[in-house]
Amino acid sequence: MQQEVCMNLVSILHTLPIEMDLLNSNLDLHHTNYDLAITYNRQGYNGFKKLGLNIPLLYVLSSDDFCSEMLFDSSLYVHVLMINSYETVYSNSFVSQSSFPFMVKSIVPPIKEKKNKRLLVDVGNTISLMNLLPLLNIYIDYEIDILTDKPYKLNDLVNAHIQLSTRKNRDQLIGEADILIAEGYTALKGVMQRKPVFVLGERGFGGLVEKDNVREQYRTGFSGRLGGVKDEYLPLPMMDYEMKKALNERVEGLIETADALCECCRETSDKLCGLVSFFVALSRVKEKVLLQKNHYMDYIHTDEAGIYWVVDKVYGKFLFEIDETEKCLVDCFESPRQLNSVYKEMKDSMSVEEIEKSVDDLLQYKLLDYCIV
Repeated sequence: MQQEVCMNLVSILHTLPIEMDLLNSNLDLHHTNYDLAITYNRQGYNGFKKLGLNIPLLYVLSSDDFCSEMLFDSSLYVHVLMINSYETVYSNSFVSQSSFPFMVKSIVPPIKEKKNKRLLVDVGNTISLMNLLPLLNIYIDYEIDILTDKPYKLNDLVNAHIQLSTRKNRDQLIGEADILIAEGYTALKGVMQRKPVFVLGERGFGGLVEKDNVREQYRTGFSGRLGGVKDEYLPLPMMDYEMKKALNERVEGLIETADALCECCRETSDKLCGLVSFFVALSRVKEKVLLQKNHYMDYIHTDEAGIYWVVDKVYGKFLFEIDETEKCLVDCFESPRQLNSVYKEMKDSMSVEEIEKSVDDLLQYKLLDYCIV
């Protein structure tokens, strides 16, 4: 999944009117001024950190890696973009959530002469795949390709009409398939190519992807049954009925389903482009950007006069101290306001330079946050 996310992110970014460099050993940073860095997961962040650049950072990670890859020290980055989130994650306001980014292209599958229908299976969940094998083994009238990380482990469990492959040739096999049983990226690509796709993932059997459910399936990452739970019961008789119906009859509405998915992907691309454009332009329009108090944080008065502890309300962690003046400044942004609108209000206690420095510090520690439209 990581490779697909990165490739599609780069493709989408290339549509923006910005100059973009991909980090590599030949990149000369000494004569270039950057407005924004984008990294994927902790490995990408560690590579960025070695450069020593003091610029905004958009930190991208998969929702599956939220706990293991999250940089919990909020001062280390500007904004987090969490990809492929199944449900709302209640974290600090500097987290944006996004469905799988996909660069939309017009894909019309070629018409080929084939003796038998071809079925592609790409189910990453081992339990679901093992439970599915008894059904696939009796489909002897169909050519079946199963994608798995370790094909040799299934050699003794499948019949001759089933071919085991790694994901190296996944795009080719998606194009050659008539029907797919899949999750995640493979399911998305299958729907885009106007093929019947049955979703099967760690959250159970989601049935045929259709126009009425494609938006929700996309939002939840084609992970299984909408509203399903991890490793839930797999209804093989129902799957058998629906699969044979699709294999033996014409499936209607595939073009409409693909068009609806394309619209979802465009919305995600627009959101990503808007987020990137916001941070790229930030240094030039900083005073006009709306700021707001981070309502996931709160104050606790200490024993010392005029000193407050700032507390993360999600995790209950004591973060840092602020004084009475800084608290008053933060309270000015209880609702969204531009920075230049508070100069007059705070002039008796802080100079413009002091306000700007305090705001920079409060943004770094996320007590204030940008209002990203």
